[in-house]
Amino acid sequence: MKRTLLTYFMLLGIITTGSSPLSFPSINDSMDVEEEIELIGSLPDISTRSAICPIQAFCSTSGIRVIFPCNMGDLDVVIYDNADHVVYESTVNTSTEDQLFIDISSFGQGIYEIRFISSEDRFVYGEFEID
Repeated sequence: MKRTLLTYFMLLGIITTGSSPLSFPSINDSMDVEEEIELIGSLPDISTRSAICPIQAFCSTSGIRVIFPCNMGDLDVVIYDNADHVVYESTVNTSTEDQLFIDISSFGQGIYEIRFISSEDRFVYGEFEID
């Protein structure tokens, strides 16, 4: 009896949803997957005087999410397109802000470079692509 009920509910689920219980998301599903942007260079952590403070940047279809894990003071964030034109520019105070989200929905297809520049003109940079 239990087996019959289980089979019935499984078939009911397949018929009403139009998918099998083992279906996987298709490419057309609206999943916004983030890919990490590999950043090259280093910036100092001014609160501990450490030589390296790793910024993390992630790119998705909705934007770029940046994590500042330590205090690096004011950083200029600049994005260049493949023609070396500035398409985004902002200053972040990392002593009070530990994350940044950049909307890239208006950017066209192509390869872009993002730079994080310290007040001492040291910077880290990385490339990302919009399909």
